[in-house]
Amino acid sequence: MFSIRQLGRVVLFTFLITITTQAQVKPLTLETFTTPLVLNPSTKNRTIEKKEDKRVLITAIEIIGNKTVSKNSIQKLITIKKGDRLNPYKLNRNIKNIKSLGSFKSVKSDVEKKEKSATITFIVEEFPMIDEINFQGLSIVSKNVLLEKLNSKKETPYNLSFTRKDIQLIEDYYHNEGYFQAKVYKVKNPNIESKKLTFYIAEGIIDEIFITGNIKTQDYVIIRELDIKPGDIINEKKLCIWKQPTIK
Repeated sequence: MFSIRQLGRVVLFTFLITITTQAQVKPLTLETFTTPLVLNPSTKNRTIEKKEDKRVLITAIEIIGNKTVSKNSIQKLITIKKGDRLNPYKLNRNIKNIKSLGSFKSVKSDVEKKEKSATITFIVEEFPMIDEINFQGLSIVSKNVLLEKLNSKKETPYNLSFTRKDIQLIEDYYHNEGYFQAKVYKVKNPNIESKKLTFYIAEGIIDEIFITGNIKTQDYVIIRELDIKPGDIINEKKLCIWKQPTIK
């Protein structure tokens, strides 16, 4: 038996469930789609305000400091132009673009602002001229042979990009000749005091020769039959010949 208070709770609970269920299964009618959408009064006549771009406009772009490199060559690498908004990120990107030319020791920018306009000046400092090109460590390759292969030339401005390519050219030449251990391990760039460009080369000299795997034959017997000795330059072509079995 339910008391009156308990019965009231049951009826109320049943009523809530019924209301909820009926709301869920309420059928769709044409009126559902034709009922106009009522906007919140607070959203009426609301306009989207566009924020004003307060960055200054670039009105002029200047380049100073170049002597041997043409201004036109530098301008081709500059992507910002008059009328653009001043953007620090793009400005730094253009500095890197100019540095990639390889002809400049340093590249800086100066921004002169006047009210809503700005003048950008790129200040470049060129590398010195090359008076002489030298090689340290040469013993099996002619200096003139390497000079002909280099991008860097005497009496021309030093170029960092050329030097990086020259290192690869020198090593490739050695490797093609069989000297696979040869390597350019240092480069001395020209400066104000000395305008010499010097490449330091390790040709791959044999320090010692070790023999392993021999059981009966002594090491000195095998070594005396070899055509190589400590102090020689390692050459892959000769090593391939030494690996071939001797036919008698």
